Amino acid sequence: MCGTFPLSTGEGFDLVLSSHSVPEDKIERYGGFLQSAWQHLNLGGMLVVITFKGSRGDVATLREEIVGKPFGADPQLKAITDSLSDHGPVKVERISSYLQSSDPDDIVKWVSGSVFRQGEETASRTDRLREILQTRYRLGGRFIFPQQHLVITISKTGS
Repeated sequence: MCGTFPLSTGEGFDLVLSSHSVPEDKIERYGGFLQSAWQHLNLGGMLVVITFKGSRGDVATLREEIVGKPFGADPQLKAITDSLSDHGPVKVERISSYLQSSDPDDIVKWVSGSVFRQGEETASRTDRLREILQTRYRLGGRFIFPQQHLVITISKTGS
């Protein structure tokens, strides 16, 4: 089954997966989205949320270096974990996937929206990002950039 929360199915599931689908537009929508996902879990089931929200990794390091602003605590991750923590212990794990290309501009296009938050940051600092990719993320003629994901899990126990 595939859909967008809130979703009415009339069914319960042993696993509910939200992969990079927590709403983008407003942090205030996270609670309703996640509570709807939770309501579809059977007793003993697990909710798994995979997201970039709150991850740090190389994107945060580059932002701090190039823009000169600390990345800081992410209110998005706090909103997700706060919304779920009333139901029990929330586990957060960090995993990485890797962007690969023979052209550094492919990776610049992909990560610049995460490294730079405002248009003027992007325009004035793209060359620096490209330079860093060419010196630190080149391996055997390819450019490889790690993307950190958070895997957030909680099990439904009790009544």
